[in-house]
Amino acid sequence: MPPTASPGAGSEPQGPGPDRIARSPWARYGIDAPPERRLRLGLLVDDARRLPRWAVEGVRRLIDSGLAELVVVAAPSARGGMAARRPRAPSAYALARATLWRTPATARVSAVDLLRGVPRIAIRLERESPDGIQLGEESLRHVRAAGLDLLLCVGVEGPRGDLTGAATHGVWSLRHGDPGRERGCPPGFREFLEGNPDIAVVVERAGQGDEDGRILGRGLLAIEPHSYPGTLERVYRAGTDLLFGLCRDLVAGRLPAGVPTAAAAGGDDVPGIGAVARVLAATLAAAVRRALYGAFVLKQWSIGRLEGGTGRVLEGNLGGARWIEPGGRTKMLADPMIVPGTAGRTVLCEALDHAVGRGVIDRIELTVGDGRAEWFRAREVDRRTILDVAGLHLSYPLTVHGADGLVVVPEAAGSGGMVSGPLDDEARTPHGLDFEPGLAAIDPTVFRHGDRWWLACTELGRTAGSHLWVFHGPTPRGPWSAHRRNPVLIDARAARGAGAPFTSEGVLYRPAQDLRGGYGRSIRLMRVRALTPDDFEEELAVEIGPEPGGPFPAGLHTLSVDGDSIWIDGYRPVFHPLAGLFRARARGSRRPALEPAIGADWLA
Repeated sequence: MPPTASPGAGSEPQGPGPDRIARSPWARYGIDAPPERRLRLGLLVDDARRLPRWAVEGVRRLIDSGLAELVVVAAPSARGGMAARRPRAPSAYALARATLWRTPATARVSAVDLLRGVPRIAIRLERESPDGIQLGEESLRHVRAAGLDLLLCVGVEGPRGDLTGAATHGVWSLRHGDPGRERGCPPGFREFLEGNPDIAVVVERAGQGDEDGRILGRGLLAIEPHSYPGTLERVYRAGTDLLFGLCRDLVAGRLPAGVPTAAAAGGDDVPGIGAVARVLAATLAAAVRRALYGAFVLKQWSIGRLEGGTGRVLEGNLGGARWIEPGGRTKMLADPMIVPGTAGRTVLCEALDHAVGRGVIDRIELTVGDGRAEWFRAREVDRRTILDVAGLHLSYPLTVHGADGLVVVPEAAGSGGMVSGPLDDEARTPHGLDFEPGLAAIDPTVFRHGDRWWLACTELGRTAGSHLWVFHGPTPRGPWSAHRRNPVLIDARAARGAGAPFTSEGVLYRPAQDLRGGYGRSIRLMRVRALTPDDFEEELAVEIGPEPGGPFPAGLHTLSVDGDSIWIDGYRPVFHPLAGLFRARARGSRRPALEPAIGADWLA
């Protein structure tokens, strides 16, 4: 073990931690070694010279990881016409997309390097219609002769007919929105126009003959109401993550059967000037509200305790908590985590003063009294700071009892990695912190299930609210091995953790945050149906929101339960004329994160 810091407030994480076996950057996806056989991948594109950046980078990732080799690209010949009908957008939409709504992921970039040396087939259309495209017999014969495992469509709408059987595992496309609705509207635009809180992204396999297509993988992203291009960027990037995971599963022989989807009618539903104006106005209004909120409003969180155990949690009834006063208008308490073995009377939590802008970890113990007033009195609470690392924001101090005693694993994503350390039996004194680089984990949730320890988290960056990563190991501090289907979930409703999982009547439940509509609004309690190194499946058990009439009615994002004790947090908006200054100072004072995608040197 590396040397550890002196215990108590001011402990500095030591690093790096125990020597790790060097691993490839693909280890976190459950790819331990290059596959014995690569997928033979073909592309059906509308333009072989320039492709969307998401497609170029997505295909390059498949090649670099060893999952696929690009063996052929099919594109229209100069005389064969375009392989897909590109919508001729009205000038208002085209202008908005070219200026205010530009997105790097959809920008057309050179495909020369990607396609260098790859055989090309000049295809000729036999027919194109709102129902999709079909190739002429000669073009179809050339595609079939390539012996493809998979044909990926980029910029080609709705392949139908014999083309869908041109590859062993079919023709795949990336879709956005509800696949059952009429196609033709630009990705995400209908969701913004209708005020939806989320948008789906799917990988669809085209139906063969009269069969419907099948959705092989699906993700759900939260809408950013102030930014149409920002939403599109995350949606397209999530789509390439879905595609990568499905190709990995196909190589491993565990591709899901998917769910049927009726073929939606095509169309030319390009937004008119009125629709564009409405979305522009809505996003501008949302941006103004966001700016004003950030400039003048603080989120004041605090923590509260109630009784009723898992039964009450599963009922979704968490009203009537007794709350701890955070200590002032700029101060907050959040992320309460019950210390095992204390009968729910001791928790670790994040303590933050917005005027300082950096979180520390406090220990709070209920000392006397068992009143029923809405607020705990000062004499009922013993509160002290136990972890305070200069320049580093700490939060989410999940605490577990391992073979060697108590271990705390707080979030320290700003370090570019993870920190963890042992505690004394009463969680009063930390015995140093160890730093493990490689995964800037958001809300790292360590728990015991079956014959091993598990780590569930999201990662700092664009996927922090949507991609759930799972790892397993022999101790609560690792070393960790990646789940074979990482990321196991792409869903803004349930990816980010909201507290320690618990078991009730033999069933494992995982608290998760629902990030649609904003951060910290509510919790979704997920019932875990399967959790093994190769499988993950869960379903919604109950949705839990804040108490509307309580002192912190605006949000809820952490839940901790042990025996009969339940601890939660909640927030209320508080006006402060210096809120914007506090936020700017916090961004500048926290230690900058390392590159989130530093390989996987922290894995076993």
